[in-house]
Amino acid sequence: MFRLALIASVALPALVRAEIDFAKDVRPVLETYCFKCHGGEKAKAGVKLHSAGSAAEIYRDVGTWDKALEELRDESMPPDDKPQPSAEERARVVAWLEKTLNDPDPEAFPRDPGRPFLHRLSKLEYNNTVRDLLGIDSRPADAFPPDGGGGGGFDNNSATLFVPPVLMEKYLAAATKLVAEAKPERVVSTQPSEALSKSDAARKSIADFTTRAFRRPAEAEEVEALTNLFAAADGRGEPFQDAVKFALRAALASPHFLFRVEQSAGTEAHRVNGHELASRLSYFLWATMPDEELFRVAGEGKLHDREVLGAQVRRMLQDQKARAFAENFAGQWLRVHELKTFAQPDANKFPEFTPEVRDSMHAEPIEFFHALLRDDGNALRLLDADYTYANAVLAKYYGLDPVEGAAFPRHCGRCPLSASPSRRADPRFEVEPASPVSEGARTQRVALRDKTRGGVLTMGAVLTVTSYPRRTSPVLRGKWVLEEILGSPPPPPPPQIKSLPDSDKVRDGKSFRQQLEQHRAEANCAGCHKRMDPLGFGLENFDAIGRWRIEAGGQPVDATGEMVTGEKFSGPAEMKALLLKKKDAFARNLAAKMFAYALNRGLEHYDIPTVRHTVQRLGKDDYRISTLIMGIVESYPFQQRRGTAPVATRP
Repeated sequence: MFRLALIASVALPALVRAEIDFAKDVRPVLETYCFKCHGGEKAKAGVKLHSAGSAAEIYRDVGTWDKALEELRDESMPPDDKPQPSAEERARVVAWLEKTLNDPDPEAFPRDPGRPFLHRLSKLEYNNTVRDLLGIDSRPADAFPPDGGGGGGFDNNSATLFVPPVLMEKYLAAATKLVAEAKPERVVSTQPSEALSKSDAARKSIADFTTRAFRRPAEAEEVEALTNLFAAADGRGEPFQDAVKFALRAALASPHFLFRVEQSAGTEAHRVNGHELASRLSYFLWATMPDEELFRVAGEGKLHDREVLGAQVRRMLQDQKARAFAENFAGQWLRVHELKTFAQPDANKFPEFTPEVRDSMHAEPIEFFHALLRDDGNALRLLDADYTYANAVLAKYYGLDPVEGAAFPRHCGRCPLSASPSRRADPRFEVEPASPVSEGARTQRVALRDKTRGGVLTMGAVLTVTSYPRRTSPVLRGKWVLEEILGSPPPPPPPQIKSLPDSDKVRDGKSFRQQLEQHRAEANCAGCHKRMDPLGFGLENFDAIGRWRIEAGGQPVDATGEMVTGEKFSGPAEMKALLLKKKDAFARNLAAKMFAYALNRGLEHYDIPTVRHTVQRLGKDDYRISTLIMGIVESYPFQQRRGTAPVATRP
């Protein structure tokens, strides 16, 4: 019987927690049970805890201690073969860490909005911005060099959005082409007339355009410089519109268009202005420039008002442009974009995995997340739900027919997956009648009969990108759950570890699972595999391309597992039920990922209290996705900018 229940029974009341002394009550426990393995230069898994001498030192490495808290709660540390703290000692350390991380001492932990970066528009942001600025469907950034991924794992990370020389050449060429393709009314707002000189008409068109392109009111000097370019072209005898477009080409090559430029206002941290906040908001939720409504509210100085900001967020999430948030954030967080790049199922073993199936799989989690935004759903549905979003191709692949709400009969013979017992149609689905059809991917909401599928873990895209070309990988799948769902990635494997075979065939009389268990018995492997493998075993009913199966390699599928807490499960439904008990860990990870995406940077130790505060707010509001988003856009780092000198005190 595991000790978690015992810890809960001796959990210290709030008053006693506040009186726990680190030096007297906490550090001695860490010294006895933790520092031997996690101290010095050769600390196991690179996790060093021995330097903790005060709360301030813990704040400087808050990510490590956040993970340590989770493992102390789960009793995954210390390992079973090491001396264990008593239930009271463990509860004492957990209580102190919870209070320390959730309610940091402002004297020891100064508030900081983070290092400011000059943010270059990513490829997606560039394409979307020229679409909305010029009213065209051209995608010039598709030919630009790839964007790099940075801290937080997203390609909109400011620190990695460099400008190599070849990109500057692409910008110049794109500017010429875009201005030529633009809708006339988007680039020339005023024609010459008797009441307005040619120069004044050009100046007005240039001012209107640069205000939208620079995402703030254009300055007089900027307009004058561009008007001089118009005058030069006009002097060469070019037609009025062509001369204006000549000036606007320069605007599209300006740093004020290519970068999201924010003005520093002194040495202290300060609130960004209305137009800067509008840009932060629009590129967070839409991956594009502010629209006319958002720009108007910013210009009126109302966007910092909490009610106005909330109304704008709700409006933006209902707009179809919010699908870019789902595609860019969820696609990268869940790594389903790898389905179109790195995932290469063996074509001979899996001929059913066609390009149409690949594209349909890719759309499922994105449409699911987009609907969550649109409907203000419970974020925990990402872990488990009684529905999914599928088009006709994916519905058939999963074993159902979405036409007019009619599902495939069991073993109807029409499904290509019913050729053998291990590849038969999944009988767990039915189409929800009169379900709404989403735009773009032509998917519809589909009801699920039971808990076997449901949530991102059991979506074909995730199951495929966490498999090898010829077989599933409980290790890769378990690692994915730890990293992307629980936010607790394992350390890198030790060098010179013998790899497992690339197929799931029986070898030397051992099933693939038995081979894996033999592998994980090695001392250097056991610690991490004890956490990863059970999570992967729980998904073994799904093959390497996401189909339901009841046998593998000629043997019945064994989808049982045991968590490090001692809780046992059989199959994906029971495993998901246990993961839902870790909803706080999932919510913290989701919030941290979304903060990193919204802030365009990796999170630092001073961001963690803000993340944890937002998670507390999320839990109190039934995990509604809008609560998380509002927690981000109202947060200190989202609305503030560091000055020219480091922040020294917490306001």
